[in-house]
This record gives sequence, C-alpha cells and structure tokens, in this order.
Amino acid sequence: MERSVDYCTQLASQLMLKNVKKSEKNNLVVSPVSLKVVLNMLTAGLKRSTLEYMLGILRSYNIEELNSKSSRMMALAADVGTTNNGDDGEPILAMVNGVWSDQKFPLKPVYKEQVLKGIFNCEAGQNG
Repeated sequence: MERSVDYCTQLASQLMLKNVKKSEKNNLVVSPVSLKVVLNMLTAGLKRSTLEYMLGILRSYNIEELNSKSSRMMALAADVGTTNNGDDGEPILAMVNGVWSDQKFPLKPVYKEQVLKGIFNCEAGQNG
C-alpha cells in the first residue's frame, strides 16, 4: 500500500503545483490518503483492461487484494477517530466519505452495497 500512497502523494503534489502555477488565489489542500480512497473506490467498480491498468497504478495484484487493503485502511481511519477524545491535546482525526453520481449514470446496487457501504462505509447519492 505504501507505494500506491506514494503515487497519490505525487498526484497531490502535481495538483497543488498546477494550482500555484495558475496563480489562483484560492487555497488548495489535497490529501494523498483521500486520493487513495477515491482511486480505490473507482477501481473497485472497473472491469477488464481498465481494472488491470488501475491495479498496476495502485500496486495491487487483484481486486480482492485491493478491497482487502481498502477495508484495512478504512478500519484504521475509523479506529484513529475513536481512540483519541482530544483530552490529551492531540488532534482528532476523522474521515468522512461520500459518493455522488449524475442520474444519467446511476450506480449499480451491488457496487453501492458491497463496495461503497461494505468496504468504504460510504453513502451514495445522485445529482441532477
């Protein structure tokens, strides 16, 4: 998982540099871990050659391994948020996920239930 987070760190850096080069006056914060979660969610719904390509980028051998890593990552994120109540002066970490899709492209129910809710503890909605 570490090398795929490295990829997400590089991607986050590129996004921030692109924003700086445009001289935009908005602040931009990009989390490599959040990018990893989004890419894992996306990849879990892919098939055939696109799936194989993304598995290579994310350094996973197959979808089962990716889903297992994702489950462990989400469990760790949930656990971190509950083990620290802030009394010790340390920051509290929490992670919230959500997926929105256009009504023109509805998500398959099995993807919503097994992947989004089952692995990522994530709600899904539709826009438009």
